[in-house]
Amino acid sequence: MATLPGMLCNVRARQGPVVTRAHQHETRPEWRVDWDGKWQSGFQGNQTITAVSELAALLATRDPDGDAQFLLGRPAAPYPYLALLVSRDRWYVYYFPNDCEPGSYVYGDTPSAEGTTRLPAGFDIEVDNTMLISGDAALQAASEFMATGQRPASVRWVDLQTGQAIPASDYPIG
Repeated sequence: MATLPGMLCNVRARQGPVVTRAHQHETRPEWRVDWDGKWQSGFQGNQTITAVSELAALLATRDPDGDAQFLLGRPAAPYPYLALLVSRDRWYVYYFPNDCEPGSYVYGDTPSAEGTTRLPAGFDIEVDNTMLISGDAALQAASEFMATGQRPASVRWVDLQTGQAIPASDYPIG
């Protein structure tokens, strides 16, 4: 019996999708990570990555004082991007959706923390310790950003323009 092309497609549809070698090697989107440390520390660079494991390895690096700033975004687009600043083991994370919005920063995981921390951001900035999160929370947020390209919902955010907490209902659905 001769097999017509339409008949073969119908048989395959009943059997489920046909997985070819090309489908087994799914391409993941590329992300660019730029980093630097405190002024004149010599700690700087950039790398294109596709996997969270590569990001985790980069986020584990620091300048000689234990500080770093990482910018995570798409190679061909300036926005959106996620900035992750670290001093020792405490992280300040902010999200910029485009050049017309000031963005948002994470609501810290220790609301009763006292004092401030100096962080590298091209020049040193000082933030309240109540605005810092753990390394695990920062990596989770960065991983989610890599998966969605949107403001991560795994952490709480504060609008930079209003200073008000962003309600969870305004977080992207994903």
